[in-house]
Amino acid sequence: MRTHRLVSLIVLTLIAGTTQAAPWTYRGSLSDGGRPANGPYDIRLTLLDAGGKRGVIGPITFSDVPVTNGSFALDVDFGVDLSNAPAMKLRTEVGEHGANFVALGEPSAFDPKATLAGVCWDTQGNAFTNAATDFIGTTDAQALNFRVNGARRLVLDGADNTIGGASVNTIAPDKEGQTIGGGGNPAQVCGPSNNQPCRNATSDDYATVSGGIGNVAAQIATVGGGGYNRATRNYATVGGGEDNAATATHATVGGGNNNTASGQYATAVGGRLNCAGGDYSFAGGKSAGVRVGNAIDDGDCAPSSGDAGGDEGSFIWADASSVSTFNTSGPNQFAIRAAGGLRWAGTGVGSSTSPAFAHQVNTASNTCDGGSGANTRTYLNHPLLNNNPNAIIVITPNYGNRSNGTSAPLDKTFGIYYGDTGGGCPFGQWVIYQMSTTATALSNGARFNVWFVIP
Repeated sequence: MRTHRLVSLIVLTLIAGTTQAAPWTYRGSLSDGGRPANGPYDIRLTLLDAGGKRGVIGPITFSDVPVTNGSFALDVDFGVDLSNAPAMKLRTEVGEHGANFVALGEPSAFDPKATLAGVCWDTQGNAFTNAATDFIGTTDAQALNFRVNGARRLVLDGADNTIGGASVNTIAPDKEGQTIGGGGNPAQVCGPSNNQPCRNATSDDYATVSGGIGNVAAQIATVGGGGYNRATRNYATVGGGEDNAATATHATVGGGNNNTASGQYATAVGGRLNCAGGDYSFAGGKSAGVRVGNAIDDGDCAPSSGDAGGDEGSFIWADASSVSTFNTSGPNQFAIRAAGGLRWAGTGVGSSTSPAFAHQVNTASNTCDGGSGANTRTYLNHPLLNNNPNAIIVITPNYGNRSNGTSAPLDKTFGIYYGDTGGGCPFGQWVIYQMSTTATALSNGARFNVWFVIP
């Protein structure tokens, strides 16, 4: 409900509810015998002419109005539209338990037209509002400012820009759709020379900084939060973290510290000191670098590849085992530094879920002769290898520790082939065979290490 307070000589308040005939809210204070009144009282209101002599509206009587600690409130419907009414006076009378009414001082001034021209919102809430006409804001091109303790905390302007947070946060002038959600700290210094208040800033249309401190976003770019992050090209994104930079169009840094995505459509997922310098590249972990291109904005977070795209399309991951940077050496690479080795989940004897597993000979279920004698060959049974002649497979005989009771393969040279014809071994299976002239039956329990890639 829109409201405005008129204070009379007896500290009575009249609050406008609407420009139409709907109720007004009348708030007041009542003393009885020099002390705040409590209990039910009868209140009678009359609108008088400007001279206070002739009745214009009323009297309107309200019975048993509850008064608590001297305060009361009641809704008043004068029954007419007062939006263009002249200045009048309001007479207030009070009675107790049906007793004669007593006027509370002289009638107080009441100018409904002036009141409704400057309507404000009730701090205790409003009712009967109309979304088309009731609002908090401005009707001209001036921005709407909200302050706390005298300092700006939120600005809404006519170009759909929003500035929240510290008063030092800034948007670019003459641009639209910029948003700073909050953050910033005027008491802390940062900036290029560590000599400016730590602000969040946007520099072009539709840029967004959600929060944090010392963050900067360019046109249609986003910084989610964290500290001292920069998204300096169109559609770039930095999710958070510290000292991260997305400096190419559509580049992304997820978080972490001191990571850079300087290639177009590149991603530095997180971690620390990583550089996704090539277009469409990916870097993560610690000190992983995809070489950058030689365009003006490609930067120097990794060595240059000497061409415009950098090592485009490369994926690199580096562990934390070294302080040295691990860089790509060409485009479209998959490069990993893993001092602890490369492991797959699900490895083991006869695994059907891993590309690396141990194949164990079972003369009752996976051996064949292939024309060279009974049980001289063994075939693999893996769902990704069966009926797949294009698989690339590496095998090594497992001559390891036999303390578990298994047998070592024969001391012969072995090869592998895909069986798509007869010869005693199943169709559609990869077969391990002896390349020696004289084949020998395999020992039950002999093992081979297998690793494969599906093209």
